[in-house]
Amino acid sequence: SGGEKEWNFAWERYENSQVASEKSTLLSALSCSNEMWILNKMLNMSVTSDSGVRKQDGTKVISGVASNTIGRDLSFDFVRDQWDIIKNYYGKSTFSFAGLMKATMKDRNTKFDMSELKTFATANKADLGTATRAVQQAIEGGEANLEWMNKNYATISAWLEEQNKAALRQYY
Repeated sequence: SGGEKEWNFAWERYENSQVASEKSTLLSALSCSNEMWILNKMLNMSVTSDSGVRKQDGTKVISGVASNTIGRDLSFDFVRDQWDIIKNYYGKSTFSFAGLMKATMKDRNTKFDMSELKTFATANKADLGTATRAVQQAIEGGEANLEWMNKNYATISAWLEEQNKAALRQYY
């Protein structure tokens, strides 16, 4: 949650560590930044061979950024915009590639999100490789989330608003 100074400190620890589990923990922590520009920097480092991020850890970086609320949309946009680089760099037949796609596409619940996912899936159907099922599951999950939101959002929002009003009446 720190800024540039804290991120640089953790990055230096990552670069100097000789312990795989420590490197993994530090990469996860680095992707927790609240700074959008740092997350973007990490995404770019994940596909740059001389950046310090080992190739075998790059999908972990992208997935970590995707797990961050601030980086959620940033990571999907990155994958979509850098698709040719990503599929060539990581190869579309690896297990980590499917995990990468799952991480960047999960938890969608708006019409816009679904449109973006479906457009991406259709445009890149031939190149998804082992990620084909993960992408399909993300779309199915997103459609279920959208249906749930359409069915329940208004009711829950109204209930929360009433609870808020009741709490305010109690104090005034």
